[in-house]
Amino acid sequence: MQLNRIDTVFHNGVIATVNEELRICRAVAVTDGRIVAVGAEDEILRLCTEETEQIDLKGKFMIPGLHDSHLHAADFVNNLEHLACDQLDSIDTLQSAIKGRYESQRSEWVLGNGLRQELLDAGLSRKELDQVSPDVPTVLVMWHGHGCVANTAALRQSGITADTPDPPGGIIRREADGTPNGVLEEASALQLVFAGMRSFTTDEIAEKLLKMQRIMNAMGYTGYTESTVGPANNAREGGASGEECLKAYVKLAREHKMTCRVAVGFYSGRNGSQSYAALKEDIEGGKIPASPDEKMLTFKMLKFFCDGVETSHTAWMKTAYADAPGLFGSCVFGPEGLTEDERIEELRKALKLANDSGYQIGIHTVGDRAVHEALEAIIAAQTANRQEGIRHCLIHADNLGDCPDLFRCPAYDIVVSAQPNLAAVMFLRDAVCVGETVAARMAPHRVLIDHGLVISGGSDSVAGEFHDWRAGIYSAVTRMASNGKPFHPEYAVTVAEALKMFTYNAAYQEMCEDKRGSIECGKFADFTVLDKNLFEIDPIEILNVKVCRTVVGGKTVYQAE
Repeated sequence: MQLNRIDTVFHNGVIATVNEELRICRAVAVTDGRIVAVGAEDEILRLCTEETEQIDLKGKFMIPGLHDSHLHAADFVNNLEHLACDQLDSIDTLQSAIKGRYESQRSEWVLGNGLRQELLDAGLSRKELDQVSPDVPTVLVMWHGHGCVANTAALRQSGITADTPDPPGGIIRREADGTPNGVLEEASALQLVFAGMRSFTTDEIAEKLLKMQRIMNAMGYTGYTESTVGPANNAREGGASGEECLKAYVKLAREHKMTCRVAVGFYSGRNGSQSYAALKEDIEGGKIPASPDEKMLTFKMLKFFCDGVETSHTAWMKTAYADAPGLFGSCVFGPEGLTEDERIEELRKALKLANDSGYQIGIHTVGDRAVHEALEAIIAAQTANRQEGIRHCLIHADNLGDCPDLFRCPAYDIVVSAQPNLAAVMFLRDAVCVGETVAARMAPHRVLIDHGLVISGGSDSVAGEFHDWRAGIYSAVTRMASNGKPFHPEYAVTVAEALKMFTYNAAYQEMCEDKRGSIECGKFADFTVLDKNLFEIDPIEILNVKVCRTVVGGKTVYQAE
């Protein structure tokens, strides 16, 4: 093997290539940010010159750079500045935390995130917030980002009254006389309450994104899918994930400051509501940015919402909710006043437009009816006009989707974006919410993989604790529920298969499997170095694995002290 120049060699490691044969090697050579040789240590070291940097891995375990295939990065880092509610498990402790923030902060708004569903179940409303924050607008966003609780001051400042109608796809919960009780469900309703907030500037958001990428690097990530950014979020929490966020990403890429490769899911719409007309306007009006550096930043995905979440009974189900007889959820796509059939037609038109325009479809589908209708729409669009080089993606579809529907995905090269840890966290609650029969098929990864589906792995982190790749791999392998007991272990996958979800399959989702996702010649030199060999430890130890080094394009962007 003859190479004119080698910039860097990583050697003396246990290197899992995650290629087709899952080859293990000992050294990798890098030139100009790409892998130029992979093999035995003595073979690779012979390529070095006096100018070559040699990095001794000291026997540590190196894998392809990790990628989170579904993340709300802009919202997550913005939420770090707010009151963390994810560990507050009673209304009393929540009120105490709000009171402390209210008395110490004395700002224009008191904001919180990660609010637990159990507190809504216990009757949390604007009145409990009013008791400790009587005159400052206070808004607490749910852990899943699909709703919030606001106090009276926030409702008043945003002009939400008994006469305010439910926005398209959203719900304003009300008291018996029609007065809003402070609980707002889904994006369009949630965004109503932020109308009075100051918007962030491009530079402010850029600084937040740089902070987030450093956090991601420290967790071993070399990239992520920023799943929901665009004009539909302009009114949400100061526009942290709105159009200014798109500009911030472009600015960082142009200035070569990014330390993660990012695939942005463009969120078309207005005030959290999506429609065919808005999408057409955004595409034709050039609102989807062009990337100044496609090695680091892409805008190939259009993000859609078909339904909501099961805990709010807004996920679109084929059968009624077990704990709310008569409720099926609904399709949230489309403008106000449409019937169910009209919403389905609106969704089909929009997905066809996305497909025909050469964009990847990334669609939020939690309920089994949502999975079915989204699949029907995507397949119809592809049948009429198959786009080469574009593959579409169902987000969360493994959670409650019917297997017979999901088994259709491989024939149309449709990827399922999964969050294994969310299934583990949600299983016990979903067994009550949708019933044990439906919950019994949650995240059937073993069956889906055996039927040829490509499953990418992500966290869906938006607030609270970041449940990263370690939690994802651990959950996919052990199937351990929140009570410490396994749920349907027959659906468990191997460590190798779970690792592939967060490496090669995540790259495959982004149509970048020829550029990253495995350690092979010609691909980006993106690596994650761990202190333990994932293939040799007990799966229960995966949660405690430490990141030693993160490398993007051959350059170390994080190194443990």
